[in-house]
Amino acid sequence: MPNCHKVYRAIHQALIKVLGFDVKGNQARHLNVMVGFICGIVQSGEVKLSEVASEIPKAGQEESKIMQLRRWLKNESVDIDLYYLPYIKQILKALARQTIVLIIDGSTTGSGCITLMVSVLYKGRAIPVLWMTRKGKKGHFPEAMHIELIRAVQSLIPIGADVICLGDGEFDGPGWLTTIKGFGWHYVCRTSKDAALYEEGERFQLPEVCPNRGGKPVYIGGLEFTDKRSAIVNAVAWWGSSHKNPIFWVTSFETAYEAHFWYCQRFRIETLL
Repeated sequence: MPNCHKVYRAIHQALIKVLGFDVKGNQARHLNVMVGFICGIVQSGEVKLSEVASEIPKAGQEESKIMQLRRWLKNESVDIDLYYLPYIKQILKALARQTIVLIIDGSTTGSGCITLMVSVLYKGRAIPVLWMTRKGKKGHFPEAMHIELIRAVQSLIPIGADVICLGDGEFDGPGWLTTIKGFGWHYVCRTSKDAALYEEGERFQLPEVCPNRGGKPVYIGGLEFTDKRSAIVNAVAWWGSSHKNPIFWVTSFETAYEAHFWYCQRFRIETLL
């Protein structure tokens, strides 16, 4: 337990330093609960409330600690502007010293909800940046929501940062890709085998140019994407020798190997675990 106290104090001092001002009253109490929450997660290596509560250096029964954490999670006055954004901005500022890798993903969360989340990759972990949650079963979010969320994320990224955005087949909408390109970011997104591409006005689909299993990947640059021909992309058809099926990407990178290298970063994490 003594180590818990040391960790708690270090976390509290770090969070106050990032805020740049002393919090008082309810804000201070809410911050203290959050510090305990973080301390419990760090010490236990778990996110289950009972495990987290057992590592919070505070007097009282474990059940009362669990109830306090639950109340904090449900408290509408614990808002993102004070209790999250200042810290994620600091994380992004630190990560901007190298390439920032963003991963967008959608998954079922809670009871009857789905969440669209943008996370930043850090040492094999995905740190949530911003997200949207709505009622519904598993399924895709409209492209307009993809764009709305990534624009909000872009406002948090330090100016001049080198950014790469990765997405699976849900995130290959031409408006979405054009938005990312407009930020000056790179992207690699998986796309459907049925996606339409145009080269010098001739329509084709990637399976038509796909290599044999284990063969050299096919890269084609400067293509018009979808039948609306509303975005210019590069495309890659890749069939690794260990893969059962080929993979198709649209990307802003200029080689198949760059696209492959960065897209593989998605498989190092599960964004909502």
